[in-house]
This record gives sequence, C-alpha cells and structure tokens, in this order.
Amino acid sequence: MGVPTFVVICRYCGLVFQNPRLDRNSLNEFYRNYYNGLYSTIVDDDEEYLDMVKRGSLIYEFIDTKLPDYLSTPKRVLEVGCNKGGCISYFSEKGHAVQGIDLDPHSADYAKKHNLNVQSIDVLSFASKTDKKFDLIVYNHVLEHITDIIKETDVIRELLEDDGYLFAGVPSLIFGLKVNGWSIRRHVIFDHIYYFTRETLFNVMKLCGFIEVASEDSPVLKSGKGSHIYSIFSKGKEIAGNVNNMYYQNIALLEYAKKKSYRFHVKLYRYLRYDFLHMIMPNWFKKIIIKLLKI
Repeated sequence: MGVPTFVVICRYCGLVFQNPRLDRNSLNEFYRNYYNGLYSTIVDDDEEYLDMVKRGSLIYEFIDTKLPDYLSTPKRVLEVGCNKGGCISYFSEKGHAVQGIDLDPHSADYAKKHNLNVQSIDVLSFASKTDKKFDLIVYNHVLEHITDIIKETDVIRELLEDDGYLFAGVPSLIFGLKVNGWSIRRHVIFDHIYYFTRETLFNVMKLCGFIEVASEDSPVLKSGKGSHIYSIFSKGKEIAGNVNNMYYQNIALLEYAKKKSYRFHVKLYRYLRYDFLHMIMPNWFKKIIIKLLKI
C-alpha cells in the first residue's frame, strides 16, 4: 500500500507490535470503507461467504475437540468481525443462537440475506446498547487488528457469561514468517497491530484477565488445517500482574528470519511463489515447486 509501517518488540514480554499506529477511529474508518477492497483475495460475495463457512467448521471442530460436549447443547454465540457471516452460519446450522457484528456495512447487509442477525457496529458501541450475555465469543483473525486490546477485552468480559469461553484465532508470527519466505518486510502489513506467538498471546490475555484453556499453532483437524494460532480462554477471577518474558526468544526468531531470508533458495522461493509462479503457473505446479524447495 505504500504506507510506512514500523514494528517494535517489548523488552518485558517479547510481544511484537506496531508503533506508532492509527487510533481506533481512524482504523474503524479504514475497515468500514477500504479494508475489503484492498485485502480481500475473493471478489465474489458468495464465494467469500462459503470460505467463511469452511473456517467456521474448523473453529467449531477445534472447540468441540478441546471442550467435549460443550457445544452439544444450544449456546448463545457472538462473533466480532464476522464479515459476511459464514462462520456463525455454520454455528446456526448446528442449533446455536448466533449474533454477529462487523464494521463493514456491505458485509452486514449481505449476511442479512442469509437471515443472519448481523449489525454494522463496533464492539464498544454494541456492548453499550445490549444487555445480552453470550456463552461463546469468537474473534477469528480480529484480535491482531485491535488498537486498544485492554479496553476491548474489558468489553469482552462484560459480554461473556462467567462460565463462557472466548475463542481467538490469530496469525502466528512463526508460521507467517515461514509462509512469507522468512521476509519480515513481507510479513508486516499495515492493518496488523500485533504479531503473536502462542506465548505472547497467552501473556496478553493473562494480563487482560483471561485463562488459557487450550491453544495450538496451525492445528490439524478432520475438516482441514486450522489457520495459524487457535486458542480458547475462560474468564479469570482477577487480572494477572506477571508474564513470561519471551523477548530473547522472539529476538532470536527475528534474527534467524533475517539471516534465512538472504539465502539463495529462500529468495528463489519468494520469487517463484509471489512473482513468476503467481503470474503464469497453475496452482498444482506451484505446490510441487514449493514442496521441492522445502524452506
């Protein structure tokens, strides 16, 4: 996009994050009016909806695997940043009462065509206008976009039943670097505020008063492979004051990525995947070449 983006790392916990960054109002404006047009790789609304249904099936299976029988009875489910509603549509088909919110008015309007209860509103405004409590709140590839994660999680705690669960799916710093040919510059994008590992996500949520119940990086499920880090959290009784410092581990990871990104076969991988192959080769041939390079 040509927007200068700077990331830093916290010396006390190892979290990698964007600084400076846009404020909440500016980012909300960006998501309402520009995000889908710039970042969506699927142009057709129906195709994107079905892709979200597939993601919903993966999330459902992950929760069902980690919390056996929890979803066997109807639950009240809220998805924040639900896009066109495909994920909550899958939960609805399984018998759960679903609600979705998203900043993009077009996505909310599309979801209503599938008889889904989706509002175009941010979570802070939504919380101020409802007295509902939810058994499960889903944040799938949303948490990394939040400017003030402490304020956001305070609202989540208000909306979540005391015995409820929060599902968080976020891109993995390790997995993302590998997929992008170990290029830090290619991995950093304007709209991602945070770059999590499992450990730093655990730290952040612990500081925000949540307890990790289960977590996996790129879980392999019967329905397919889950994208990046999948985690389930419950509400803690108090806000934790200490975390595990992952600064040196993450510095080492970034240094490793920097060195590896300069290697010839890794550069060749990036060129083939993102330039040459992307333009002229069919997907099946791309996969063969990428597998042979084994970066």
